[in-house]
Amino acid sequence: LLWVDEANCFDNLKVGLHRQDESGDSLIGGGDVHLLAYMSESKAHATEREEIVPLSISPEINAGNTAVGEMKMKIHFLEAGTLKAKILCAKYLRKVGMTGQMDPYVLIKADGNGSSLTETTKPDKDGGTDPTWNEELTLMVVDHHRVEIECYDHDILTN
Repeated sequence: LLWVDEANCFDNLKVGLHRQDESGDSLIGGGDVHLLAYMSESKAHATEREEIVPLSISPEINAGNTAVGEMKMKIHFLEAGTLKAKILCAKYLRKVGMTGQMDPYVLIKADGNGSSLTETTKPDKDGGTDPTWNEELTLMVVDHHRVEIECYDHDILTN
């Protein structure tokens, strides 16, 4: 999974094909994929497409010849989105811990094929069983298909 946005969509994606053997990795060849074409596609037509990437290598490595073949790869552009959750308050939470007041906080976790993202609110100091946060949490999601929202008691010793 590769993050592409307005800041880096003008850069080429560098791809390299390596051979792995007992002595380590050896570069077979490398090439560039132009990302701007994927960024400019309309959302309705963003589909997987095949790219033929010409591979080359420095002439010093390949006896003066720079062309070393081509690599076919499939690229699927997934548009990123923003998930915003406004965490207001909770009521009637289960009391945990033996001493002191509870300092509850909320954790949002989004799982995807390429990564997991988490964001948390600040603990509501002495919020007890009826905390108030009034915070907005923001996650940049791409392929995140599962979102979990959990509430914890912040404890300096055990969390």
